[in-house]
Amino acid sequence: MSNQELTAALGPLKRAAVDAYMKSQPGDWNIVGDKYENRSRNTLTTVSAPDATTGAGGGDWRSDVLFATWMDQGKDADYEAAFDGVRSTIDSLFNPWLSIPDPENLRVNLESCRDVTQALSGEQWKDGETTRPAGGELHEPLRSIERNIAQVQGRTWDAFRINFLGQLTFTVGGLLTISVLRGGVVTSQREIWNAARADVLEVVKKGLNGFNKVSTGSGFEFQQVFEVVDWAVEGVKQFAPGLVDGLIDGIEYISNGKDFLFPDKVDEPGSTYDGVLKAIRKALKALSESIENEEMKLISLMEYETEYYYNKKYRGNYDPHSDDQKGGTETFSMNESVRQIAERSLPAVAVELNRVADLNAACGSETMVQRDSSIGRGPNGPASHLVNLNELLHKLLEDLAGDAVDGAKSLTLALNDFQMNEENIIQHLNTVAADIIAGGRNYDGENLGGDLSNVTRDRERDPLYPKIGKSGKPGFGPNGSLTLEEVMSGK
Repeated sequence: MSNQELTAALGPLKRAAVDAYMKSQPGDWNIVGDKYENRSRNTLTTVSAPDATTGAGGGDWRSDVLFATWMDQGKDADYEAAFDGVRSTIDSLFNPWLSIPDPENLRVNLESCRDVTQALSGEQWKDGETTRPAGGELHEPLRSIERNIAQVQGRTWDAFRINFLGQLTFTVGGLLTISVLRGGVVTSQREIWNAARADVLEVVKKGLNGFNKVSTGSGFEFQQVFEVVDWAVEGVKQFAPGLVDGLIDGIEYISNGKDFLFPDKVDEPGSTYDGVLKAIRKALKALSESIENEEMKLISLMEYETEYYYNKKYRGNYDPHSDDQKGGTETFSMNESVRQIAERSLPAVAVELNRVADLNAACGSETMVQRDSSIGRGPNGPASHLVNLNELLHKLLEDLAGDAVDGAKSLTLALNDFQMNEENIIQHLNTVAADIIAGGRNYDGENLGGDLSNVTRDRERDPLYPKIGKSGKPGFGPNGSLTLEEVMSGK
């Protein structure tokens, strides 16, 4: 239903309301064509009826008694004013509903929400209209990080992996959850207002039928079940089927835990013009309360999600040298895998997260569901809560992008530091080897011939540790590639 449709539907309703009003007046008024007739004794009095399509006009009084026509010339104005009063009453009931949001105006917001969810999703998903691919720009570098993680050894590396790198995919999953909820809220709003428009038109139809019943002298039953009920949950389901199971459980839990009213229907019998007006007022009030109930469900879920993520420490520890790393001081090996993460994967993650953060700004606004303040939960409904959720998601996206950049920097510094230490170790090992060649010194593996107090090694796992006197095949140089014989021969 568009505003134009509702405006057009109000014309016949106004005419029917005037018909019922005339039937409720003293005398025996009947509708005959385009006028109202009242026969009293031998006198016929008529009043012109409003236009059947627009409900405008009418009120022209006539009598077949010439003297009465001359004496009661002011009756035209009386009936015209009475008809204007009826039309004004109808307008006062329905004009607020002419301001309800147009669901089509949410299409751009909804499409932006889908784009954000697509970018954050690691698998393809359905948005209710089409199947969307996974966000490759983000998840390809994340998968690369996961592959390279397995190629690196060392307790310090394990701590860094657990505290930061291993949390990236999990953290992106949390952001995906927020985006699905936010998209579901926008979808719910669209469907609530689609249903509300249909419900308002149905109230008009029920009112039209009630007035017509009264104008023919019979009673009416005004019964209606509202379509807006349950769209808070159904809208979230529609946004991303398959990604929302946990959210549905959450919203139903929150809905059941709140003291919501559910005026999902109205049942009002009557037999008079005033009775129909009462039924219409009751129906529109109940419809507004039903909309408010659905919006309160959405607000409760958004407040819960926002509080949860604001209270959650959502930043990884990206500093390999931090005191929080509980893996000891052993450094790590397999430089190429680490360099791939530091120089390619993490920067790619940061760039994509920043892009998604910018895209996120178009997903909602304070005025996206603006309406008359008497409808639902006030003039903007849950829009301010949706904006808060947007801002939270934007902040978390930018924070995680910043963490990825900082992590890349820290890894690069650690790599450079490791390379310097490795060169230092090789230099000292060559000195030790030269000492052994020159003097036959019994090397016990504890003195490397220099100050290496800043480097501690795991003898069993580190190929750079010379295992003289243990394995019989000591290894020197990068990755233990040089044997003692090769060192001694100068190769």
